[in-house]
Parts: sequence; C-alpha cells; structure tokens
Amino acid sequence: MDNSSPVIEGNVIIENRAEMGGGIAININSLPIITGNTVSQNRAARIGGGIVVAGGSAPSIRENTIAGNAAGRNGGGLLIEESEPVVDGNTIAHNMAANGGGIFIALSLNRPLMIINNMINGNRALNDGGGLFVLDSSLTIEGNSFIDNIAESSGGGMAVFNSAPRIIANIFENNRAGEQAGGGAIWVSADSVLELNDPDDNTYLLNTPGDFHHE
Repeated sequence: MDNSSPVIEGNVIIENRAEMGGGIAININSLPIITGNTVSQNRAARIGGGIVVAGGSAPSIRENTIAGNAAGRNGGGLLIEESEPVVDGNTIAHNMAANGGGIFIALSLNRPLMIINNMINGNRALNDGGGLFVLDSSLTIEGNSFIDNIAESSGGGMAVFNSAPRIIANIFENNRAGEQAGGGAIWVSADSVLELNDPDDNTYLLNTPGDFHHE
C-alpha cells in the first residue's frame, strides 16, 4: 500500500514471496490499521520477511501473530524504516534474518514510534539483534517480553547502534548472543544512549553471556 489507509483485520497471510515485505508492504505516508492477522511463513529476499513499514508511514499494528517469516538481510518478522508505527500486543516469534531476527528498526527518530506489550520470542539473527535491532532511531520499548532469542554475534535480545531508545519494564529471559562479550539481553554501541528508569525496571533472567554489554 502507498498513500493509503485501509483496515486489514482477521486475515491469514501465509507463504508469500517478495523482494521486500514478504507478507505486507506499507509505504509512502500510509496509515493503515493492521489488527488480528496471522502473518506467517513469508519470505523477503532483502528486507521485512513478514511486514515492512517505510516512507514516513504510521500504521497501527496490533494483536497480530507474525511468526516463522524470514528475510535475506534485515527484519525477519518486521522492518521499520523512517516511520513511526505503534506496534502493540503482537506475538513476533520464530522469525529469522541476518540482522533483527524479530524486528529491525532504522532511521526512525521520533518518539511516537512505540514497541509495546509484544511477545518477541524465539527469533534468530545470523549477525546482530536476535529479537530486535535498532539503528539511528529514538523510540519507546515498553512492556515487552524478549524470550529465547538468539544472535550469532551480538545482542541476543536486542542490539542498539547509534540510537537513543527508552527501555522500560521489559522482560529479557534466556536470550543468547554468540560473542563472549555480546550482551545476552542487550548490546549497546558506544555512540548510543539508553534511557532507563532509576532504578532500572527491566527484568533480566538467564541471558548468555550475561545481561548487558556497552561498548
């Protein structure tokens, strides 16, 4: 969809193929409502195996199951670029990509971008950010569960590069990064600044190797 605002509700979107946005592609200032769908087993040659959101779009993505999708490059389940969606209450599970197995976010600098109350479980990145990869972005990440995600390199639960996310009241459990200092729960580059509550109200359990690594 380009310059469009449909309601897409209660569908099964399965086993499709595309260069980008294997299941759904949201582009160019679109404002759709995407709710209650199953987006599964889709493939993108480049980005956004399940869903891609780009071009200044601001969709509402709520209560969907985004599972078992794959991308050749970034964003196995969901890729967000230069956009400010609300991603709320979804199950994002068992997706795979080179970076951002579950979700990949880039060049999205406004706080209206919210990743809240999602189950982000069992995703895999061949490089960085098993559950979530954040690049050049500012956003709110609140109330999510990051469980059983794997990054072959850094950031089993989450990898953050040149970004300033607000990270509040999430659960990071049993995530794994491949590198010895890779940040099982969260890996953070030297040019990033995390905004955490004081005291930190995120929960960290059984992440390997360790919970947190800041370059």
